[in-house]
Amino acid sequence: MNKTGYIYIIVSIVVIVAGLLIYGFWFGGWEQLGKLISNSSDQTAKDGSVAGASLDERQGLYAVSTRTVVSPILSLKQNTIWYFDEQGQLYRSKFDGSDEQTFALSSPQPASEVLWPQAGNDFIERLATGSTASFRLYNSESQAFVNLPPAVQRVAWLPDGKRIIYIWRRADSGLELKVAAPDTTDFKKIADVGDVLILRPAPSGDYVLLIPPITSVTHTIVKLDMATLTQTVLISDGRNLDANIASDGKKFIFSRINERSGLAELWLYDFSTSKATPLNIRSSTEKTVWSSNSALFYYAIPDSTPAGDPLYLQKGKDAVFSYDLQKGESEALPYAFDSLRFDARDLLLLDSGKILFFRNGWDGRLYRLNIK
Repeated sequence: MNKTGYIYIIVSIVVIVAGLLIYGFWFGGWEQLGKLISNSSDQTAKDGSVAGASLDERQGLYAVSTRTVVSPILSLKQNTIWYFDEQGQLYRSKFDGSDEQTFALSSPQPASEVLWPQAGNDFIERLATGSTASFRLYNSESQAFVNLPPAVQRVAWLPDGKRIIYIWRRADSGLELKVAAPDTTDFKKIADVGDVLILRPAPSGDYVLLIPPITSVTHTIVKLDMATLTQTVLISDGRNLDANIASDGKKFIFSRINERSGLAELWLYDFSTSKATPLNIRSSTEKTVWSSNSALFYYAIPDSTPAGDPLYLQKGKDAVFSYDLQKGESEALPYAFDSLRFDARDLLLLDSGKILFFRNGWDGRLYRLNIK
């Protein structure tokens, strides 16, 4: 190579180096370059995700939403998640919180709870005012809200998304259990009832569990057969609070107050044996979610709870466990929550069992935990 060639190479190197220096100092190139290197590495980001990895390969716990959420729910196709905020605005986002979309609804008043059906696009909002509650239906066809009659005391969707079951208060203050269209038209009376019951329909719709509230004198759990309309007392003893039915409908977990501690504990009822078994887990059904195969469930348990709070309404610092029914054992999920406070509620689980979602009672945000 001649002298001219060497000079050309040296000049080229000088120009490249000078360009890099100008880019780095004047145009923030070092920062951008650092981000590029960071994103191509396999180290975990602050949000718990691994940049560049597929959704199923990521590990960690991080916030999905940037705002307080109300009644989150997985989409029917299990590829997005829906939720409201405290102002009544409806959102949909991907599981990592990206691609968040807003849906304009003319909601006259923010809801304290949203009741989602297993099928269909309608939903029912619960509006709490003091000690009373009212309900309104959102009709997706007319894209309008319809107030349910004030006589509706409690309501639940039946699995087909085309009917509801509800408690109706008559003019003489008597209570009736009814089934009707979502707007309470075309109704059918099922039975007279003695209290404003908690209604828990089975995923198949074959039966509904009727559970008295905590203020009730009796705490029996009754099974209502939707085909024959016969009622069978499943559990007649103990102060039972609520139930969470397994995906296969063959069993359910329920909360019962431990008379010594004054706190709720989880029990398991199995229809095949007609027996209820204590699980010795200090938690409530609100902090549980079943797997799609009904072989296990996940639950959150607070580190401490006052004896006067059997429903675990006060926020605590939770750990998350899985309970395997065949083994009869609990297993702590291998994630450290020591540096953060989590009060897990409204638990949701993908059918694949790979991702667990929950609303944190402390900040109201939606979080995601990768478990497989």
